[in-house]
Amino acid sequence: MLHWSTQLQPIDADKAWRLASDALLTDVAKILILAGDD
Repeated sequence: MLHWSTQLQPIDADKAWRLASDALLTDVAKILILAGDD
């Protein structure tokens, strides 16, 4: 699914990937914090 976006706008695709990675790390951190509170 990333093939078309990487071919058209590789820089934007890279930024999107970084944003997605940051979002995943944030979600994992929230889950760990919630689990720690329990």
